Amino acid sequence: MSIEEKVYNFIITNHVGKENMIKNRQLRIYFPQIRSDKSMRKVIQNIRSNPRFTIFIGSVSGSTGGYFACTSHKEINDTIDNLMRRAYQIYEDCKIYRSKEVIEFAKR
Repeated sequence: MSIEEKVYNFIITNHVGKENMIKNRQLRIYFPQIRSDKSMRKVIQNIRSNPRFTIFIGSVSGSTGGYFACTSHKEINDTIDNLMRRAYQIYEDCKIYRSKEVIEFAKR
């Protein structure tokens, strides 16, 4: 069984609904082979993009956030809206970075 299958099965069994979400750090206690927040986010991304996993894994970002198995369209849409806001903020940051004029380069 892949790590994605294990994480998916754990979440859909133990963390159903936004009110029962689990923090990234807490989730990694059950899966010590996943050593960082970034690695767990990648596992969740893999789960979400794989059509074999039919229950959507929702998330709330930030210090009070976590992962959960969605129980409604609202929970799915809230997760997607959150991801879209984050993507838009990254896009806006990139526009600012591109518009900055280079004053000088660091010396090697």
